[in-house]
Amino acid sequence: MQVGEGAGRRHQNHSPLDWGMKHADHADRMGFIKKVYSILFVQLAITAACVVPVVLSTKNNSYCIVNPITSYETCTITGPSLAYWMEKNWGWQIAAFFGAITTEITLICARHLARKAPINYIILLIFTICEAYMLSSTCIYYAATSPGTVMQAFIGTAMIVLACTGYAFTAKNDFTTKGAFVWILAMTLMFCGLFFLPLFWATGHVGFWYNVILVLCVFILGILLIHDTQLIVGKGRWRLGIDDYILGALILFVDIITILYYMLMLFGKK
Repeated sequence: MQVGEGAGRRHQNHSPLDWGMKHADHADRMGFIKKVYSILFVQLAITAACVVPVVLSTKNNSYCIVNPITSYETCTITGPSLAYWMEKNWGWQIAAFFGAITTEITLICARHLARKAPINYIILLIFTICEAYMLSSTCIYYAATSPGTVMQAFIGTAMIVLACTGYAFTAKNDFTTKGAFVWILAMTLMFCGLFFLPLFWATGHVGFWYNVILVLCVFILGILLIHDTQLIVGKGRWRLGIDDYILGALILFVDIITILYYMLMLFGKK
């Protein structure tokens, strides 16, 4: 018994080497977090630099007409303007879509490329530009039909992201083990939406339930953002390696942009 107690005391007395290794791990993790959020900030800055001129161009060069019979609103973009050019050259939207899909799959599946500089930065830059172009094209519709929607969506997304990020950094709950739970929620909501929305549309109650589904989608995406943030912070059971800074910035950027899309649909005209 005495030997066991002594062994226990010796086990609890950590050596300076153990403390140094833990301190080094903490320093590496903090450097990793700073690198991820620095890259994310550049991605969001590029996206804003693409979206803002398009939105301003749309507001100054668009008009909408409401059909008195059908009550449908038709909006037209006039030229010459940046929004007009993007509407006419819609093929670039398709190219941006496939470019974003290809680069995202490359970074996720080919980890050796995601960890090798500068090719990982180049691929992420291409992905960011493609996503920014697609988001700009989407904002044209909302800026033309309901001015102020884009700003409301941006502010709402920023508030959600800040709240979820703050919670992920400070909470003791481990969300990294809840990935399967989030996936089940998302799949359940998707199939329920595909099944019930046609019924609501037929009964004329689609507007209310459409908003309910959008709010639930934003809620699930918020949980996913907390999960992904904790993977980067490294407090939970699962975490990203310090060499996966590009992957960390990628998943956070995708979470934020996806929330923004749903916020646009929630605030925009139905």
